[in-house]
Amino acid sequence: MKWETIKTVPVNNAEGEVENIEIMKSNNYFKIQNEFGNVYFEFDSKSGIEFAEELFTIIYSSIFNDITEFLNNGSKNKNNNKQGNLFKNMSVKNRVVWKWLIF
Repeated sequence: MKWETIKTVPVNNAEGEVENIEIMKSNNYFKIQNEFGNVYFEFDSKSGIEFAEELFTIIYSSIFNDITEFLNNGSKNKNNNKQGNLFKNMSVKNRVVWKWLIF
């Protein structure tokens, strides 16, 4: 298969470093791989949409739960950096979108 890169997306990893993730396409198939090409997975359009919906739901639920926990217990957990840094690496545009989606 001949893969064409559609978009390269920078993501922050657990070590705080930025990795470039490439989204590629070949016919009716897609591939997501790291910038080195040593980690990747391939899928068709249907399963890709199902995966993307599930991934969004998991991340959205996690953030929603973190915010709810912070709002319910925020004053009790002043030393908890997890909630304080929840939106640290998001652009202002994305923060506005998340606030709109969540509230």
